[in-house]
Amino acid sequence: MKKPRNRWLVGCSISCGVVVVLGILVLGGSIWSLNRHYGKAHDSRMALEQKHGDRDAFDPGTGSIIATTRMRRFVAVRRALQDQCAHFRANNEDLVGLARFDSVENVPRSEILAQGWRTTRSMLGAAKGLGDFALTRNRALLNNCMGFGEYTWIYVLVYYAGLGKDPVLHMDRDSGRPGRLGDRLQASVMAMMERRAAALLSQADDPETSDSLKPVLLAEAAAWRAEIDVMAAEPGRPPFVDGAPAFISRVVAPFADELDSLFCPDTDALELMRIKARGAGYEDS
Repeated sequence: MKKPRNRWLVGCSISCGVVVVLGILVLGGSIWSLNRHYGKAHDSRMALEQKHGDRDAFDPGTGSIIATTRMRRFVAVRRALQDQCAHFRANNEDLVGLARFDSVENVPRSEILAQGWRTTRSMLGAAKGLGDFALTRNRALLNNCMGFGEYTWIYVLVYYAGLGKDPVLHMDRDSGRPGRLGDRLQASVMAMMERRAAALLSQADDPETSDSLKPVLLAEAAAWRAEIDVMAAEPGRPPFVDGAPAFISRVVAPFADELDSLFCPDTDALELMRIKARGAGYEDS
């Protein structure tokens, strides 16, 4: 009578062992794949910074806030990210898919299980997707001869100031509180704004600057400095959220429709984040 029981125990032990081994292999494979994708994304960040410098050191200078040629390159980068947008949109729909069953009665179990599988699959693929997004964005920037600092400058001025988009990051939809920039990103953008203001003031002081141009330079510099003070008093606040000044609206207007169509709420929180180290995830923006 003991032999069948022993054989059952042995069979169960073998089966459990196989499940454990398979679990370890799947987990190990997932970690290896994740590290590989994040490694590539980090390498692309290093290549981008080597060619164009660190984001936080970007200097907008005194020329056009966004030159037409640079805006066209920005648009090209936005187009290159549209497949990523579609991927994250589908993922986000799967991640919130189970929530719809809370208000529905008598849902077939098969439908719940199917949605549960889709949600689980999306959760497992989300981490890999973050690395893929950063890699795609960095490669698009390299292909368009644009640094991450310039991309950040244009993205913030175009979408948050010029088109009035609300940052998705740190958004509280239930309370109605608008989204906010991360602390590092806000500090970086404010530093860019200060460099712009200082450069304009320096040009205004130049004896070779025409008298007719000086008031224009001084007015723009004053607008940047005033907005910096407003942002400093309100952590996370994007620039000019109460309305873009004319010197920003003028450069955005010719591209407004196309830029608006290329804005992606599903990836907005990732757009200005960086891979901080190989396999170590994202650095808060």
